[in-house]
Amino acid sequence: MSQSRQLAAIMFTDIVGYTAMMQVDEQKAVAVIKHYNSSLEKLVNQFNGQVLNYYGDGSLCIFHSATDAANCSLAVQKELKNEPVVPLRIGLHIGEVFFEDAKALGDGVNVASRVQSLGQANTILVSGEFRDKIKNNSSLTTSSLGHFDFKNVEKPLEVFALTNEGLFIPQRKNIEGKLRKKNTSTRNIILAASIILLVVAGFLIYKNFFANRSSVGPKDKSIAVLPFTDMSPGKDQEYFSDGLSEELIAALAKIPDLKVAGRTSSFSYKGMNKDLKVIGDELRVSTILEGSLRKSGNRLRINVQLINTDDGFNMWNEIYEVELTEIFGVQDKITKAIITALNVHLLNNKEPDTTATTSPDAYTNYLKARQQLSFRGEHLLEAKRLFEETIKLDPGFAPAHSGLSRTLSIIPNYLDVHNVKPLMDSAKLEANNALALNANNGEAFSVLGTIAAYYDWDWDVAEKAFSRSMAISPNDAEMYNFFGDFYWIVFNKKLAIEMESKAVELDPLLAVNYANLAMAYYMAKDYDNAISISNTGLSMNLQSFIAAANWPPLVWSYLQTKQFDKAGEIVKKIPENDPLYLELSTNIAIAKGEKALALANLQKMKNYTHSRLAEDYLELKMWEKAAEEIEKAYASREVRLVYYTRITMPEDYADHPALKKAFDKPELKKLFAIRRQNLKSQ
Repeated sequence: MSQSRQLAAIMFTDIVGYTAMMQVDEQKAVAVIKHYNSSLEKLVNQFNGQVLNYYGDGSLCIFHSATDAANCSLAVQKELKNEPVVPLRIGLHIGEVFFEDAKALGDGVNVASRVQSLGQANTILVSGEFRDKIKNNSSLTTSSLGHFDFKNVEKPLEVFALTNEGLFIPQRKNIEGKLRKKNTSTRNIILAASIILLVVAGFLIYKNFFANRSSVGPKDKSIAVLPFTDMSPGKDQEYFSDGLSEELIAALAKIPDLKVAGRTSSFSYKGMNKDLKVIGDELRVSTILEGSLRKSGNRLRINVQLINTDDGFNMWNEIYEVELTEIFGVQDKITKAIITALNVHLLNNKEPDTTATTSPDAYTNYLKARQQLSFRGEHLLEAKRLFEETIKLDPGFAPAHSGLSRTLSIIPNYLDVHNVKPLMDSAKLEANNALALNANNGEAFSVLGTIAAYYDWDWDVAEKAFSRSMAISPNDAEMYNFFGDFYWIVFNKKLAIEMESKAVELDPLLAVNYANLAMAYYMAKDYDNAISISNTGLSMNLQSFIAAANWPPLVWSYLQTKQFDKAGEIVKKIPENDPLYLELSTNIAIAKGEKALALANLQKMKNYTHSRLAEDYLELKMWEKAAEEIEKAYASREVRLVYYTRITMPEDYADHPALKKAFDKPELKKLFAIRRQNLKSQ
């Protein structure tokens, strides 16, 4: 067994989302990997480096100097912005590499891999050791992302991002990777359900305790459920602790008289040791439910407590020791205890629905699927698989069907899908399966409303489904978001603003809520409010990877108010390889009367949606081109033809034969009639 060692600048690369890309569009994935391989070989050789290993969609390379490695990384990222674009992340480190039977090994390789794992598309991240070697090179600029505690690395390491022009700089709050954190396992989910059996007795104790110790109750009926802490020795029950918290949020959101903070905002405090009064102020709630769980063998110990955020008083607490199979009654008991503690009024004295039950294995898969669904992006494919496995284990478990329907319905929002119809047909089927099992499944109605509004263009069905969903879960922030989006589509500006404002109130740390509210104000031509709200969404430390959704309504509102310089400043913050950069740059060019530049940009936008191109051709008064793109958008059932679009009403444009024909479609004519009616009544 031969060995050799050398000190080297190590470059680790990985194509972001390649597995999902391969599943969605194999031809595109093959083109991407070919572009990646050829560019890497050429540029690594050019900068005196060596490609040691390929790892499917990644590689390990070494260089004689840190400068060569950094310059090669910059050249690679620049080259891979050309079509077909390769979403690559790169990690750089200085360390010893040893070779054993032609394999490169060592701590240096391990660290470079960990650093790379923190990256996103078009990033170059470097270790502190690597940064020390290049810090005096004025052509290479860096910014610290902080210290990270990596798996299998003894001490936390500081990581820097190269900030040279054209690179994406990730934000600390959005970073994931090979870090020490709680793992998920396939066991133990069901332990939490039985907790509820003991809650009533616990609450009676609480009442006596509270009566003697507290003189002031919470100022209103509002609550945030913080993610429960996994106290298990193996720290392997995170999916269960998160799942229990989410299930409680969903159950409480169905109580009409109770304001419940949304999941994203509540989960933004995960792992933080923050004063509960501060959290209460930030989430605008008067009480907080927090808890922990610990598993030992087949027993689960769950500790829950309800805190008054004004004075920190413990209003109620209980400890449950239950078997794994006793999980399902627990959250019902907790819900009822909270209702009693806050003196919440139940409409018609109707008790909340009991939690659906299933087998331990099915519930384990279900909670894991919910966790993957919450991550969005390529995690949706894993969520889909887990929901499908759950349904195989228990076809009668309604929440699994509605969870699968939600997953299928949003996949096109995050992954490239050329034909959405099969996905939407499957999503509708699963939503209807859920409703056949439980006619009060609010998520299923919400999915049916979404599909009717965005894909089927059946506006009456959409409104009925959203209304039913809202009646079932009157305090669910996500439901308000979807309903608000529907009201944008039909130009009911008053209700769009009302719904989106409620979503912000319930989930104030979710960035996309601000974007949606800003868009509602933009459509109402209240540009000052649209600008203010978009800037709020961009400036807050929001726990969302889609804060950039605030860019379009902000830029468009600046353009409507002739603030071209401010619009330009926003666009400069967008990475040039982000499709929004070219899209919003074109909007600015049109607004400033720079037609030649706008047309040149449109030539580069041939891969954009037809409805997106139609918006610009309408602004340019190129009626034939606009009509052509609208016809194509209609044939493809593009969502943007009706949603998040600047296409308004036929009467807002020229009386051109091609344009009249393009707009003369049954669903569009019905939509325009509804819009006219709503505009007339406002």
